[in-house]
Amino acid sequence: MGVGSYSSSNHLALARCGILVVNLLAVFTAYLEERPCYVFDEWAADQDPVFKRVFYTELLPNLRARGKAVVVLSYDDQYFHLADRCLRLADGRLTELLPAQMEPQLSQQSL
Repeated sequence: MGVGSYSSSNHLALARCGILVVNLLAVFTAYLEERPCYVFDEWAADQDPVFKRVFYTELLPNLRARGKAVVVLSYDDQYFHLADRCLRLADGRLTELLPAQMEPQLSQQSL
């Protein structure tokens, strides 16, 4: 089997799995490789709510407990309070959020 046919069949197999499954496989592969540093760029954005909660409340704390450096780029503000530090980039300015700013906010619907 040549490299070209392997690449084509590999690509088709990944396309069949769907992007969500590919993302799950990528994060678990990285997790098992014992890397010293992990960067997740909007990784949880397309995940279902249950796995998103597992990602923020179990997977990331486990990496931190194992001494890994973890950088998460996210709009999931309901999980900001779990971070050691939270930086916001807005209008070209980088600022650090205070702990009170990281707490989950009650939505108007829940009032």
